[in-house]
Amino acid sequence: MQKNQRNKLLAGILAGVLAISALAIGLTGTFAARADIPVTLERQNNYPTLAVGATLSTTPTGARRVDTSDAAILTASLNLSNGEVATTGVKAGIAVRVTGSNTGNIARVPYQVFDDALIGSYVLKKGGQVDLDLKAGKDTAARAGYLTTTPAGAAITWSAVQSGVVTVDANTGLITAIGKGAAIVLGKFTDKWGIPREVSVLVMVGIKSGSLADLLEQIAKGEGILELDPNPYDTGSLEDLLDAVNGGKDIVNDPDPSEQDIQNAIDEIKEAINNLKQKPQRPGGIIGPDDNGDYYTPVGDPPNVYEVVDKDGNSKEPPEYVYNPGDPTDGNNRDAEKDGGFYYVEDPEGSNIWKPVDKDGNLDEDRAIWGGPDGKPGGGDDKPVNKFDNEYWINRGQNIWQKVNPNGNNRELGELTGGGFDEDPTTNPATPIEEYNGKFYYGPLSSDEDDKMFYYGDHWDPAIGNGKVMSDPLCGQHPTDDKFYLVDGKMVPAGNGDDGDDELPEVGTGNPGVADPGRVLTPDKTGDSSDWIEIATSGGYSLIIRKNYINTYSSGHYGDPSWQYTSFGSNTKYGDSQVRTKINLWFNGTAGGTADKLSAEARLRNYTMHNDAYTVLGSGTTTNGYTNGFSKPNKYQIGLGNEVAFALSYGEAAIYCSKRYEWGGGTGTASSQAAQNNFAKLVIPSGGKAYDSLWLRSPGNSTGAHLTACEVDSTGRLFQKYIDGFNGEYGLCYPALWVNSAIFN
Repeated sequence: MQKNQRNKLLAGILAGVLAISALAIGLTGTFAARADIPVTLERQNNYPTLAVGATLSTTPTGARRVDTSDAAILTASLNLSNGEVATTGVKAGIAVRVTGSNTGNIARVPYQVFDDALIGSYVLKKGGQVDLDLKAGKDTAARAGYLTTTPAGAAITWSAVQSGVVTVDANTGLITAIGKGAAIVLGKFTDKWGIPREVSVLVMVGIKSGSLADLLEQIAKGEGILELDPNPYDTGSLEDLLDAVNGGKDIVNDPDPSEQDIQNAIDEIKEAINNLKQKPQRPGGIIGPDDNGDYYTPVGDPPNVYEVVDKDGNSKEPPEYVYNPGDPTDGNNRDAEKDGGFYYVEDPEGSNIWKPVDKDGNLDEDRAIWGGPDGKPGGGDDKPVNKFDNEYWINRGQNIWQKVNPNGNNRELGELTGGGFDEDPTTNPATPIEEYNGKFYYGPLSSDEDDKMFYYGDHWDPAIGNGKVMSDPLCGQHPTDDKFYLVDGKMVPAGNGDDGDDELPEVGTGNPGVADPGRVLTPDKTGDSSDWIEIATSGGYSLIIRKNYINTYSSGHYGDPSWQYTSFGSNTKYGDSQVRTKINLWFNGTAGGTADKLSAEARLRNYTMHNDAYTVLGSGTTTNGYTNGFSKPNKYQIGLGNEVAFALSYGEAAIYCSKRYEWGGGTGTASSQAAQNNFAKLVIPSGGKAYDSLWLRSPGNSTGAHLTACEVDSTGRLFQKYIDGFNGEYGLCYPALWVNSAIFN
């Protein structure tokens, strides 16, 4: 049976730490003696290697041009005088160097760039388990005591899966006990080869030998038996063991289980193990051939499953199985996939929903799984499903669901959806759902009486909460849920002392600060086709600018900057400018003929804030005095109106995203290094033409002579210009947005 089907809230224990612990202690050992576990992170290819910062010089035959697939990982330059190519590693990862000749020959060489400053190996101390006494909020364990890395002290981001048992400092890995129970602490990092990794640590708080520790050991034993492949035990006794193991995990997840409940769970797993029955010997006989010339032999247990063999009964390589309640030669066979001790059949066909064949030879609806992105059971990506009105949904726990086949693709899952009061995601679905520190929340929702966005989540008091998010759009707040506010990336329950809603910070008050260094939002975080660069922050919100210009020409010439210009507009007003029109058409997904317009499903839109983009005016000729429409996020309001996407003002560009700024002409003033670094991350074509600029908005929504319009040219110089009767020049459009900084999570 697939791991992900058997998991509940302690998936990390069974898929990670307990598996490691079992290797360290043996399935029949105890948790008392645990050896250190060294792990070396090997590269996964045989490509030529190149260290970060190192340059390799080669002379490819006939090279006349050179490029790389990802300049953030690998750069290359060509010396035409001698044909020498210099290839330099930038950051850990895999990238391809491409060289071309005048005769059209293309040569591609993949490189593995490595960074010795990142983690190449680590040691899980004492089998990856930390034992803490029950001294809530006091007893702690430092990272150095349970994990060491090479190089020492390399960056890892830590989080606690069960935050009601322990908390962990995201940067230092310091674990603090909160309450009795078992918890998983996860550390995420990128290794020296550029591969994202995850390390799991099992934390036992107030758990002594003979209680929960013994139960966890029995769960590990049961898991080890269920994972056997081939599995020597019959389907019925494996199903009983599976139920007992899942019952044990329910007890582990209970915040305060009784000793009797723990002992009962231990006894049930032991009884299920003792009652395991060997599979009967495969019955003799070969059936066939059928019309295709195939032969079959029954596997024996479960019934109705057959292995495809040759006329002598020899297996294929790899083995093949079919399911047929009748005669396997009648042409009605259905493919079966084997995983551990179970056989799965896709039902309905083409759905990527797989049901195990039970001990009676029937398809078990109650244990159905989704086959994951690979479209078949096995491989660690499967998930259990529930059926609602002929639709299948993945149960994420806490009454949060994801629909299978949301857009006609059964290898994808839909958005996170709350089941609401009736725990049915098809009746009153609650969206959006966001996840913070391993828990789900319904929201953000419309502003409360203080004009602040809020969320509903399971009540912080376990005596009231039930482990589920039950609120929904129709009925509102459920009695077992609490109101929460997002403060500095953490969920804070309303009215919870000094950290309650009365103490929430005002968003956007004062001038935002420069983001140094500016983080990069990749398309998987935004839903856009381009990266976005963070250039400023304010009270949990980020000002971001698109790395690439948006295409504004309505037909053809896609990607050609000389055709992508747009007029700024008349009277220096951003409010009626073509720049504003083009940006908002793109943002709202209504731009005609624009191939990379923002889709309605883009995550970027869900995190976008309203702002006062052009109603705040300033005066003067410096970055401090001439704010020129300096924008700020508008409290906690989220929406998709016309004022959510905009062009940067002079003040914003000068402070956050330019190399130099000046008034009309002259030498100007150098921008800060942070602003220069942010500008360098944008993609702006060069060439000295009229389109070779980034349009910025005019100073507000007012008219009059001698107001100014602004632009940044391809060299990063920022200009302000006196304008009378201005009717527009041309430039590329780079939209900016204020977003909730949680989008970076």
